[in-house]
Parts: sequence; C-alpha cells; structure tokens
Amino acid sequence: MIRLFLLSIMLSVSLSQSVNALEIIFGEAVQGGAVLVQDHPDAVMTANDVPLMTTTDGIAIVGFHRDDIDPIIITSTYDGSTKTLTLRPRLREYQEQRIDGLPSKMVTPPDDVIARIKSDRKIVKAARNHASAIDAFSQPFIWPTIGTITGVYGSRRILNGEPRAPHYGIDIAAARGTNVVAPQGGIIRMVEDLYFTGWTIILDHGHGLSSTFLHLDS
Repeated sequence: MIRLFLLSIMLSVSLSQSVNALEIIFGEAVQGGAVLVQDHPDAVMTANDVPLMTTTDGIAIVGFHRDDIDPIIITSTYDGSTKTLTLRPRLREYQEQRIDGLPSKMVTPPDDVIARIKSDRKIVKAARNHASAIDAFSQPFIWPTIGTITGVYGSRRILNGEPRAPHYGIDIAAARGTNVVAPQGGIIRMVEDLYFTGWTIILDHGHGLSSTFLHLDS
C-alpha cells in the first residue's frame, strides 16, 4: 500500500477584473488552514508586519499552524491609503488515531539512527524554505491520486500506545504501482529516501506553499 500525505489545500479561485478592497477570495481562517487574500496589484501587503509576496493580480497566501490561536493582521498599503484585515483562526477539535503493531524502531528510533533523522529534518526544512515567485498556489488543485482515506490532518497520534507528534497530512491508501500526479504546477525541491517517510517528494507551488508526498513505493 502507498500512503500519501498532501500538505496543501485544494484551491479554486475566481478573480474579478478589478479589485477595490482588501478581501478574502478563497479559504477560511481556521487552525491548519490557509486563505488567499487580494487587493490592488500594486498594493504592498504585510502579515503581522512581515512582508507578503503578491502575484501580479495582487494575491497573497496566509496560513495557520495546527495550534495557532492568535489572529493575523493583514495590512495593505496603496496610493497613500492603508487597509487592514484581521484573520482570527477558528479553533478545531482533532480526531485521535491509534496505530498499534508498528516496528518499535519507527516509534522509538535506536540511537544509531538519530544522526540520520536529524540530517533528514535539515534536508526537509531546506526544501520547504523556498518562496518562489511562481503563482501555481493560487490556481485550482487536484488530488494526487484516488484511494481510501486512512488518516486526516491534525489528528492526535497514539503509536503502540505511546503519544507522539500530531499527524500533519492526509493518508491515501492505494494499490502499489498507482500513479501519483502533481496536484498543481510547481518546482520539485526534494526527492529523498528518508528514515521515517521512505521515498519523499516536496513540490514548491510558489509563495511558500508546498505539497509533500511521503511513503512512496518509488
């Protein structure tokens, strides 16, 4: 079985010809979610005073961590005037997922692989640390494959009876050999065989949004 984790949102954007207000055009302010905001193409936008990248259409993306509770204040300045938009994340209740029978080395890694795990983390962090100017992130996304959903984002994970880090993806079970497609255009930033996740691909869709595919057969 192949388990795939899609760490992105499915976007579908309908853009107006003229933009006169700072507004949300897609998504919801919710823990673990992301929204697209839009203003005049020449506006300068920030999120909590941190500059935001914008497309030629004046679109920017803002995301929330699984556990975020504080609002994000979007500020947009254009032609001498400033507008603000406050995004307050809706709190979520997450499922609990228990998985038993896992090899003990995958729950509590032995000392001789700790160095590899640390190296893997650095590689993944570097691959996700891109904010390219491509605007694929603002276009519609598709599923990378179709299969049974066996795990959902945000769930609390109990592995072999031991609490572990929350689940940050979507598990899709499919037959070995099933094709996996890119959910949207992008740049491949990493292809690595990692300790915890096996063959792993990270695809950069622009402006800091990436999708990650884990536990691939090849």
